Amino acid sequence: MGQEEIMFIFSTLKSRSLILMGLMVVSIVTVNAQTKAGRPALPSNLARYVGEYPVELMKVRAVKSRLRTLIGRRYSDFATSISVQHQITKEGDFLFASGCMAHACTIKEAAFVIDLKNNRIHAVIYEQGSVPRFFNEDRTATPKILLEWVREFGDT
Repeated sequence: MGQEEIMFIFSTLKSRSLILMGLMVVSIVTVNAQTKAGRPALPSNLARYVGEYPVELMKVRAVKSRLRTLIGRRYSDFATSISVQHQITKEGDFLFASGCMAHACTIKEAAFVIDLKNNRIHAVIYEQGSVPRFFNEDRTATPKILLEWVREFGDT
């Protein structure tokens, strides 16, 4: 095999590798865009749930779906931990929903917020003596309102 043949094979492989790498990058970007865009849009009228109990907001198809996706295999633990509920409040751009496990308030609790400005959901499961488990869409920082809620328990 001559040098020209070797150079031809090398350049062909190099071109194919670059094309393959380019396709991989496009695939990754597309998957990320579909993941964010593919989740159900939150309704624009969520503020109407202020004063209601979280169970009502959790029945909204988009909220339920996104909470389940966000929390994953811990969803049943979350649902149990928020079963005795407080009324939903609005704090700035956030709807705040919280509750506790029946007969275990202050020991096992959960909360979630909906960021109305950025259309993201954030949640936390709190259990006394354990590190709180935070769940944030798009891997964004936990909102201050959830951090302060957890701090109220005093053992974190």
